[in-house]
Amino acid sequence: MRNLINPCCIPALWKSITANLRPPAFKLPDNCPGGIRLNATPLSPKSFPVMFFLLLFLPLFDFAQLNIGDIAFTGYNSDNPDQFSFIATTFISGGEVIYFTDRGYADEKSPPGWTTTEGILKYTAPPAGLQSGDMVVISNSGGWLIVQGEGTFEKVNGTFSLSTVGDQVFAFQASDPVNDTPSFIAGIQMNNSSSVDELNWDNIDSTSTSSNETDLPDLLTNGINAIWVHFEGEKDNSKYNNTITQGTKSEVLASVNNNSNWVLNDTAPYVLGYPLTTSTASSGDWNNTSTWDAINGIPGKITDVTVNHSVTVTADCAGGSVVVASGASLMVNASKALTCSDTLYILSDASNSGSLIADGTINGAVTYKRYLTGARWHLVSSPVTGQSISGFLTDSGNSIAVNATEYGMMDYNTATDGWNSYFTAATAGGFTSGGGYSLRRSSDGAVSFTGAAPVLNTQVAVSAEGNGWNLAGNPYPSVINATQSAHSTDNFLTVNANSLDPSYAALYLWDEQTGYSGSQNHYAIINNAGSGSLNQDFIQAGQGFFIKVKAGVSTIDFTTAMRAHQAATPLKSEEAPWASVKLIARSGENQSSTLLYLREGMMLGLDVGYDAGILKSNPDFAFYSSLCEDNGVDFAIQCLPVVDTGKLVIPLGIDALPGTEVTFSAENSSLPNGFEVVMEDKVTDSFTPLGEKGSHYSATLNTNNEGRFYLHVGKNNLTGIQHPLRNVTIITRPAFGGICISGQVKHGSVARIFDLTGRLVATSELVHPGENKINFRNQLNGVYIICIDNGFYPIRKKFTWFLK
Repeated sequence: MRNLINPCCIPALWKSITANLRPPAFKLPDNCPGGIRLNATPLSPKSFPVMFFLLLFLPLFDFAQLNIGDIAFTGYNSDNPDQFSFIATTFISGGEVIYFTDRGYADEKSPPGWTTTEGILKYTAPPAGLQSGDMVVISNSGGWLIVQGEGTFEKVNGTFSLSTVGDQVFAFQASDPVNDTPSFIAGIQMNNSSSVDELNWDNIDSTSTSSNETDLPDLLTNGINAIWVHFEGEKDNSKYNNTITQGTKSEVLASVNNNSNWVLNDTAPYVLGYPLTTSTASSGDWNNTSTWDAINGIPGKITDVTVNHSVTVTADCAGGSVVVASGASLMVNASKALTCSDTLYILSDASNSGSLIADGTINGAVTYKRYLTGARWHLVSSPVTGQSISGFLTDSGNSIAVNATEYGMMDYNTATDGWNSYFTAATAGGFTSGGGYSLRRSSDGAVSFTGAAPVLNTQVAVSAEGNGWNLAGNPYPSVINATQSAHSTDNFLTVNANSLDPSYAALYLWDEQTGYSGSQNHYAIINNAGSGSLNQDFIQAGQGFFIKVKAGVSTIDFTTAMRAHQAATPLKSEEAPWASVKLIARSGENQSSTLLYLREGMMLGLDVGYDAGILKSNPDFAFYSSLCEDNGVDFAIQCLPVVDTGKLVIPLGIDALPGTEVTFSAENSSLPNGFEVVMEDKVTDSFTPLGEKGSHYSATLNTNNEGRFYLHVGKNNLTGIQHPLRNVTIITRPAFGGICISGQVKHGSVARIFDLTGRLVATSELVHPGENKINFRNQLNGVYIICIDNGFYPIRKKFTWFLK
């Protein structure tokens, strides 16, 4: 407690003060700044009483007295070795002294005081002090010493020993800890069998000399700043479960001094203090014991933490390094804080990504490790704020491809519709939050973005210059809702509906194939049409994408309401898949596709957010459709109404050099039963069904192919195509040197036979309606493929030719 000036000394002190309170006048040096001269006047006797009373209440020792509850006990072990621990609930200055004793205390004594002469130990806070939430563990391991935490510890007097049948420990301050009345800070009573009263613990009388019984001092209150730890039966060891170790002083005290937050046993001492490591055992709240592994429990400010599940921070908490594993998620609720003395890491791999949503505060650096496949270009964005470009490029762990001084990273120039120069180590500035970049790693692995987790809405500058294409990206360390299937309103397309070009209301993601040649790489599309050409409704953390804005637009918006942990797909799972067909055009290594969807409520004209114009990655080869009510835009995705009484005729377009031979086919068709797709070529006046597996149509392109190709979609009795019988059989007759084709084929159909190397070995025109024979003499034994173009749909069959 503070030492105050003894009132008996006032006359002598007054005489001493008045004899020395008339100093000579003084002035500042002539070279005082500003040339100011000040002359002090003698102190007036009227000021003496003021100064006296100021001196009267000055402490005469060098530490500030702590308040009740500035620390709280968090552990007690009486099985070998004896141990106890405490937590600071507020800042404790460096050099502050706290005494600990296992003596009993009796309020009934006159004056109240210690009942025994057991031991007293002295703790001195480290020079830097103790921060709120710091924990200190003291152990009698060949002498009392600190085994976790900072500070120094020494014996004052007596024997400090914790009884296995119950005991008490008090924390206090005093000028003379042996003889002075203690100024209590905290207390703990461990389940003594005679403790029957939470208000006064053992309620001993003034004559008690028990070493393990005590009153609860009047200045302490059980459950507020002291704790009686008890359970059914006698226990030797106990530990606070670390439910709350951060937050306000009152929050920590209420949790620590709650008996239900303690665990007890009678067999082995607990590991007191904070665990060095811990990991989640299940999803749940951070401050819930069931969330963490049973051995290590809830983490503290020095604990290295691994989150393998979905964890929510519902109260202030702390850790050392915190790792959110791939596929796991961490949510920090509003007005709550997670403090990391090291770094918060979010991991990803080829299959899964960790996720962080921070509505509250994260104290400490955040590093998102975004997995990328090597030797491919990716569109990326930074999931944190504050990452410098130079630091990112030169981080050897990121393994960014480099050629001389140029790194495999660049940004997009909207005005010129092209890429800016490659970045170098001298590239200034940092990643723009919500901006996109093209990036290439030299090998498979993760790139690290380090900074702060965004907690606010993000507005990104865009431009309608050039063709209006802007490279943007998810600014958050979690997925964001992209489409209405992810969230009906809080999704990127809906929030930015008034900013996007109506014919291109979609997100365009670069989809590079293995062995990049520029021939089969394209921009995959996410929009409201059943997730577009990508089967996803979310944009992953670190993912960049192109958008096309309309004239006059200068910003787009990302909102915190878009954020989600990817496990949640509230609408998509409730909806039936969209009926669709994917049309593909191939020529050599080149390949391009266009998607058609059938859906009630769609129109023949533009369906904004559902139809999506094509972003051509290869200007020499592109396949697309036009709206039935044409608006002059080439579409990669077109949504159409379901027709029951008629058919749809959709114009198709292709960009390729004259003379190019192109093969058209349909894949992944999920059209309703009885619906068919038929390819029309007006130049050859042919109609080819593409619904059967393996069916295709080939054509050689002219100089101008506009208006040449159309797709007819409807019920098969409405497409104008009459189907032949499809039970065509191939019969081999080696003994007679021929092959028999049995079944209905169109007069004039052509059969071609190939060996497995693709070499044409025989050709025959089929002129008979029921059975046709092909001469196959002198052919080698082996497996062959026969292809019949019957004018309706192609037939391919494999057969074996074996001549004994």
